[in-house]
Amino acid sequence: MTVPKAAGRTMRNKITDVKVLERIGKLREIDRITQWESGFLESLAESFNKWKGLTPRQYEIFEKIEKKHTDPSVVKGWNEWVKEYDDEKRKVAKIVAKYYQATNRRNGTGYWGELPSKIINDDKYIPTRRQFEKMTGNSYAQRAIAAATEDAKFPVGSVARIRKGISYTHKYAKHYNQDVLILSVLEDAREYKTSQVCLLSNPADIFEIQQRHLKKSPNNK
Repeated sequence: MTVPKAAGRTMRNKITDVKVLERIGKLREIDRITQWESGFLESLAESFNKWKGLTPRQYEIFEKIEKKHTDPSVVKGWNEWVKEYDDEKRKVAKIVAKYYQATNRRNGTGYWGELPSKIINDDKYIPTRRQFEKMTGNSYAQRAIAAATEDAKFPVGSVARIRKGISYTHKYAKHYNQDVLILSVLEDAREYKTSQVCLLSNPADIFEIQQRHLKKSPNNK
């Protein structure tokens, strides 16, 4: 393979100390590194093995990542967070992770990358404090937490009425002010508590609707 002149000049100043490769390996074992950092460190290891060293720029970025995760104050903060990350926080993290995983699957998006999967599938995995706070603290996540933890306003077997104020763009707006029977309260990850219902006037018409679009019906007995 012919190395471009610019690359050749850069590699003449490469860092060749094999201990750097060992440091890269140790850093990759730290659970709290981000998905991007993990991929970058993997590429550094491959580059070191291929070119027998790193460019000054590669080494500079590596040192920043290393300092970020090995600085005594950072390690102290991480250890404190591990103690704080109790069963309640783990439960909340899983609720939100399932919400994002379901949202990504429905919409073809990639919010939070591999993080939701790690939280759901590995009970020993602990996200960083920043990840946890950003992931669970936004308004979407807060609604998903409420939907998963609060009791259903309309339980299975009850009758509710579709609100008249439902948006005309909603696919079930044509049924506004009609009564529905609650067949089930869906347990999968949702931003709002959602039920499967059928029209009392036409039981064969079964659909899903968020409970926020329902109100009490005078026919509920």
